[in-house]
Amino acid sequence: MVDDSTLDKMLYLSRLQVSRDERSAIAGNMSEIIDYFAILSKYDTSGVTGGPGEAVPAGELREDAVREGLAQRDLKGLSPHFLDGYFSVPRVLDEG
Repeated sequence: MVDDSTLDKMLYLSRLQVSRDERSAIAGNMSEIIDYFAILSKYDTSGVTGGPGEAVPAGELREDAVREGLAQRDLKGLSPHFLDGYFSVPRVLDEG
């Protein structure tokens, strides 16, 4: 179970403020995730490669080659909001 001190640290690091009810739900979810990792740690993964921090052998990398992308005429079919070579999107920021 995730104690209050650990939960406080996690909430601080994530810059979250939650209600008392949400705290208990989050602590429960975190405990479930930790329990899941405890289950996963029981499996032998010594033959598994490509995990975090492991370099992929050079022979397994994809070829670094320039490939043709989408033509502008093909882009027009991706959205009904394609105008003058651009995708029209709603304004996000105000001018003020």
